[in-house]
Amino acid sequence: MGYKRAKNLRFYDAINLKHGKKVIHFRPPPSLQQGRNNLVYEYFEFNRSLYISNLELSDEIIEKHLQKLNEFKPYAILGTPSTLYLISQYILRNNIDVHPVKVTLCTSETLYPYQRKVIEDAFGCDIFEEWGQGEMVGSAFECKNHGFHLSEEIGLVEFLKDNEDVAAGEEGEIVGTTLINKSMPLIRYYVGDAGIPSDDVCSCGRGLSLVDRILGKTRENIVTKSGKKIPGESFTWIVMEQDWIKESQIFQPSVNKCIIKIVPLGNVEKEKENNLIRQVKNIIGKKEEMEISVEYVEKIYPTQAGKRPFVISKVKQ
Repeated sequence: MGYKRAKNLRFYDAINLKHGKKVIHFRPPPSLQQGRNNLVYEYFEFNRSLYISNLELSDEIIEKHLQKLNEFKPYAILGTPSTLYLISQYILRNNIDVHPVKVTLCTSETLYPYQRKVIEDAFGCDIFEEWGQGEMVGSAFECKNHGFHLSEEIGLVEFLKDNEDVAAGEEGEIVGTTLINKSMPLIRYYVGDAGIPSDDVCSCGRGLSLVDRILGKTRENIVTKSGKKIPGESFTWIVMEQDWIKESQIFQPSVNKCIIKIVPLGNVEKEKENNLIRQVKNIIGKKEEMEISVEYVEKIYPTQAGKRPFVISKVKQ
């Protein structure tokens, strides 16, 4: 716990988020996570942090959360990209004035470029990303100069392809060896993420190794019958272009079937749905035997941790 706290404090310092500044955490409140109660809001005076549950994000609830934000007047907000993206969409769609926060922190999920753009437009401030996992075998944080730094005292991070190191700028599976867990050391542990290492040097002067990008979970791939693995990120630009989609998720129950779950904004023309299916098929490959369908839903259900992965595949990766 001490290492985790120190890691977080360094991240906050790197983006000029000083102790005592008001922060809103869009995530399940600690007491709810511990099963003590059903709180939607929970405030901690010692670090001036307000937790707002992200387990339910209907328009009505987002409106209440934004009222709370405007009353609290935070310096910074923190949450998963999918949560902040939904809230940002609502702000822009309804032209809502929100308190001008100075810093936005994205953590616990992959931050896709289309999400970054919408969140920046809604809150009008810089976004900074953090990467890590509960096992604490590797960690990275984005500084105010937007260098993505590895926390090298936490763990040794490798980027591998076919069990060999990849070159800077190339994609590899991330493997981490913890340097802090003495009771249960994890050595060359596959964390399930893919990423791209960098050999650049950040202008902030920290001297830590850099990551170009974290590409997200390797299990968030669509797997075809021919064995091709298509990263979930490949489909994000399609969603970004659809002004009739509030929220979406691609679910692959089997190797020959994909379901696009969509929370629509009003009634949807059949041609728009067909066009979306065509675009998804083009990415997967017209020769692949895969049935693509659309399912309209009222909401995309989050995990217990409040995450909303863009792709869920039940096919062995």
